Amino acid sequence: MPLITFLSDFGLQEHYVAVVKAAIFKELPQQTILDISHDVKMGNIVQAAYLLKFVIQECEKGTIHIVAVGTTLAQEQLLVKYKEQYFLGPNNGIFSICFKDEPDTAEFYELPKMQIPTSFPTKESYTKAAIKLIKQGFFELNKKENIIEKISRTPIVQQDTATAHIIYVEKHGNLITNIKKDFFEEFTKDKRFTIAFEYEKIKQISNSYQDVEYGDCVVFFNSNGLMEIAINHGNAAELLGMKYDSIIKIICTSS
Repeated sequence: MPLITFLSDFGLQEHYVAVVKAAIFKELPQQTILDISHDVKMGNIVQAAYLLKFVIQECEKGTIHIVAVGTTLAQEQLLVKYKEQYFLGPNNGIFSICFKDEPDTAEFYELPKMQIPTSFPTKESYTKAAIKLIKQGFFELNKKENIIEKISRTPIVQQDTATAHIIYVEKHGNLITNIKKDFFEEFTKDKRFTIAFEYEKIKQISNSYQDVEYGDCVVFFNSNGLMEIAINHGNAAELLGMKYDSIIKIICTSS
């Protein structure tokens, strides 16, 4: 039986996550549902895409992903086929960000509109579609050629300075940036560099937290190939006063 993953901005204090799972278990008692996260900031599709795109890499073909972020504001709900996996979510730009590296490999289909408008499309639309996919496989829908597109932020280069942003803050305060390792290596090639943010200036890339003393700031590339800012045994977001969308600069000088 294919895996179902579940990503939402519902939080865990309310009943919504449980209601969605209960609706699936009612029809598929043995179904496995993997929670990616339910702590995405309300409607934050950049944060959601960051979480989703790296989970996709570890999932087998046939996996069904319920992506319930910013659902209530979306006019259309989609079923997407991408890399032999299925995605159910709103037409609000999240998939254009998630699949931006290979947009031509994704196929988009519009889920049928509910006869009675609903404020809970995850339960009324996504769960039904997920159950149908499990029971009978892909089913015919109207193909959608154009979806809402959003552009994810990339570092902006002006002469010897690249300006980037925090795109995700982890539970323990580690800060994920939109600086990819290959971009950084190309931009700083044969140059000295300073990574500047808030009151800190870092002049080296470390391999892990353990490369610095307790309480010191460290910058390294995480397993997803993105620059991460952390405090060894500390909360970088709190101690550095940084949050989602905070600015980071890479400043280069000649060797």
